Amino acid sequence: MPPDAPVRPIIKSPCVRVCKIDDDDGRCLGCSRTAEEIRGWFQLADEEKLGIIAAIPDRMRERMARRRAERENRASA
Repeated sequence: MPPDAPVRPIIKSPCVRVCKIDDDDGRCLGCSRTAEEIRGWFQLADEEKLGIIAAIPDRMRERMARRRAERENRASA
């Protein structure tokens, strides 16, 4: 790469070192990525990485809502 070429910022992995795949949705409990997304992270295009990162808050909210509903169902049973 020429010395004056623009440097693209590296899109860091959203990993938070809580690496356990949830059996219910197949996503990591820490970063909410699928095993496939985790394995392929360094081969993904920047746009794909940004899309995954953008989806994380919704994925976490969905998991929390599902867990809340499960607790409520158990409590009412």
